[in-house]
Amino acid sequence: MSKQYDLLVIDDEPVVLDAVVRVCGAHGVSVDVAPDSHAGLHRLQANRYRLVLCDIMMPDLDGFQLLGRMLTQSPDTPVVMTTGYSTIEHAVRSLSSGAIGYLPKPFTEEELISTVQRGLNFSTMIRAGNLDAACPDHYYALGFISWAKLEETGAALIGAADLFLKTIGTVKEVRLVSPQEEIVQGTTCARIASMTDLLHDVLAPISGKILEINTRLKSDAGILQRDPYGQGWLYRVVPEDIEYEMKQLSVGGLVENKE
Repeated sequence: MSKQYDLLVIDDEPVVLDAVVRVCGAHGVSVDVAPDSHAGLHRLQANRYRLVLCDIMMPDLDGFQLLGRMLTQSPDTPVVMTTGYSTIEHAVRSLSSGAIGYLPKPFTEEELISTVQRGLNFSTMIRAGNLDAACPDHYYALGFISWAKLEETGAALIGAADLFLKTIGTVKEVRLVSPQEEIVQGTTCARIASMTDLLHDVLAPISGKILEINTRLKSDAGILQRDPYGQGWLYRVVPEDIEYEMKQLSVGGLVENKE
């Protein structure tokens, strides 16, 4: 008889498995574990899970090969990728290949819980048929997390995707970086605090120098959710390598599995 869990963790490091079980268990999240890719696929076939947390660097199938199989085998189960060999390329590839999130190691308890909370909320939305938050036409999306829109001047607006914001819940505060800073595709460019006081990282969809920040968000954080593709933008930037980075993004719509 199949069992039902909130979370399946696939990782070849026992210390990581133990930590996730301990931390998530303390927050009421039921956890099952698999020490390698093949065990993960077997468990995913035998049981039901709301979310998978999957390591990238494993000795049998790597995480990207496993991600492709999981999305085929269990398309309604969202996946978050994690790795101790964190690179920008890993983050961008994870999101462009269909993962809903990316969590570099070592992660803090808050980073783990905020990621798992978003993933479980995403799962609830999938099963309720509420994935109707695709980016508009002419917007370029980094997975389900952020977007960029090119302007006629050559600058670009970037912001947080509607679906990402819905998995957070009510936004309490938006923490932006300083004007004139450089942001890099696949790295944190802003942090959003929810009403539960968890912080959620927004990963930049493109790289570039910030020309302008949306100061309205400081006094009215709610505009981010009321109008995420309009007045709720985060930054206006000068793109750095737009031709190459656009290849890593999807044009409107939801992300397809590229494996």
